[in-house]
Amino acid sequence: MKIGYCYFSDEILKSEIITSGKKDICDFCKKYEFIYDTEVDKYLENFFNEFVDIFTPVESIPGFPMEDGILLKTEIATNWNIFTEKNDKEIYKIITDICRDKFKQRPEIFNLPVTIGKLNDVEYVKRHSLLKNDWEDFVDDIKYNNRFHTNHVNKRLLEKYCAAILKTYEAGMIFYRCRIINDTKTKISFQEIGAPPRDSATDGRANSRGISRLYLSSSEKTTLHETRAGLYDSVAIGKFKLKKKMIVVDLKKINQISPFQ
Repeated sequence: MKIGYCYFSDEILKSEIITSGKKDICDFCKKYEFIYDTEVDKYLENFFNEFVDIFTPVESIPGFPMEDGILLKTEIATNWNIFTEKNDKEIYKIITDICRDKFKQRPEIFNLPVTIGKLNDVEYVKRHSLLKNDWEDFVDDIKYNNRFHTNHVNKRLLEKYCAAILKTYEAGMIFYRCRIINDTKTKISFQEIGAPPRDSATDGRANSRGISRLYLSSSEKTTLHETRAGLYDSVAIGKFKLKKKMIVVDLKKINQISPFQ
């Protein structure tokens, strides 16, 4: 089976395929591109074997409800950002072909309902979870105790996850901010389009009431939605140019962290 690199959404796997330098016709999209040939290539096998090993057939876990299990192909299609296509039948063909030896040794992992075995180990989950305690305890702490410096988070793990979803904005990039203005006012000053004065600052994502922070967007359209401008509102949109390169954590990508990283 020849699988084009564009069939993979995982950046690590795509990089491995491109680095191999092999090009041919993909069996799925029928395009000529970088491919992984399961008949001759083996370099993705270790990646997938280690991934498959985290799963356990639910029938081998005493007392585990069978109805809570899920087929591996469905688990990958639903919960993992490995393939661009979410067709579980195609995913089954691919993983059983890449993990050919593993499939012969342990076909039950691929064919029977499975779960992540370690999730049933209370002590393991406690040591490796991002939150040290229950979600409700965390919410209560940041709402009523300390918004920015909670001790309910495993900071070592948080740093690891954040390092995996960094995003760079280069100097010179343009950002936008929108404000609703009175119909009679044709334009507003730079000071007015910037961060609000502290006596007007309401609660925001990164600030409490009375603490002024500047919220910007890379999209003009997004600023209109953020401002909740109505059909007949007049608005002013300010442009802000980034003075130097900035590295941020892109939390939108937290569910796209590669399991192979």
